[in-house]
Amino acid sequence: MQDTLEQVVLTASQAACLHALRDGLDLKSRIAVKTRRDLKMVAAALEDLGRLRLARRSARYRWSTTRLGRDCKVEETPDPARRRGGKGYGRLVPGAGVARLLAVLDRPMSGADLARRLGVSQQRVHQLVFKLYALGLVRLGDEERPLHVVARADDPTVLLLRDEVRVLSVVPDDFPTTLSRIRMAAGYPVKRAEAALANLWAEGLVEFVLGHGGKGLYRLTTAGLTHSQRDPTADRAEPPPLKVKSDRVLAVLSHIAGAGEVRIMDLAHALQIPHKSTNALMQYLKRKSLVRKTGSELKAPYVLTDEGRVTLKELMRRTRGQS
Repeated sequence: MQDTLEQVVLTASQAACLHALRDGLDLKSRIAVKTRRDLKMVAAALEDLGRLRLARRSARYRWSTTRLGRDCKVEETPDPARRRGGKGYGRLVPGAGVARLLAVLDRPMSGADLARRLGVSQQRVHQLVFKLYALGLVRLGDEERPLHVVARADDPTVLLLRDEVRVLSVVPDDFPTTLSRIRMAAGYPVKRAEAALANLWAEGLVEFVLGHGGKGLYRLTTAGLTHSQRDPTADRAEPPPLKVKSDRVLAVLSHIAGAGEVRIMDLAHALQIPHKSTNALMQYLKRKSLVRKTGSELKAPYVLTDEGRVTLKELMRRTRGQS
């Protein structure tokens, strides 16, 4: 049956575009990314495939194979060295526009940023980016959205997808928080936010830490805080809820932290709190795992636990934020 298939002879560019169409790609831009060819080159190849009845335009910007295009056997020949007009076919030559774009691409940028820096339209940037990509001079952060973010090929910066940018941008600058708070700030369902966080963790941009009561929290790494795609204007996620919130608890934890260790009677005298109330408060903080006794004696002094020190630090940070 295979021997009965019609055989066609195509140039390398035409064959590459036909194979991309067979793989289900239909947009010229996606075909250009797949084949690493210039948009004009892809457009010319698709038109050639149309004239050969191997492909057809299914919408204004979409192409698909015909039955012949799906089934035929392809014999590939090199792209011709010259075509009408004297321009090289299948050969890209960097021009002044390409050089200008590379000159301003000192960090990963979106197509909109590049258009502003160059003072040209996004359509022009679109053309230049595809030429640079075909030449192997730039990387694309998202092949489905080529102008989402573009970087020089030798720039080692991790390029993030849209969901990852959004989630990275809402993680707070200076404290860890929960998945629930992050996903609410991002406006994403849990699984979507969780998937983005998993990718950010794999790239070393966020880390997973244990918070109060062993609850898992996410916080930025230095690399995440300084990442070029992180939006400095985004609303940040709220901090996780604390076990304790009162000013009296803050005063007690602060005094114990300053003293190192303290007995209940000394704490009551220092803070001018009735002894009975101080004793009840210390028992409450002990149940919350924020303080512990240093011994089994009745009057053994209390010290902060690791969780108590973390809670004190967070209470102080929130108090400063309200002042």
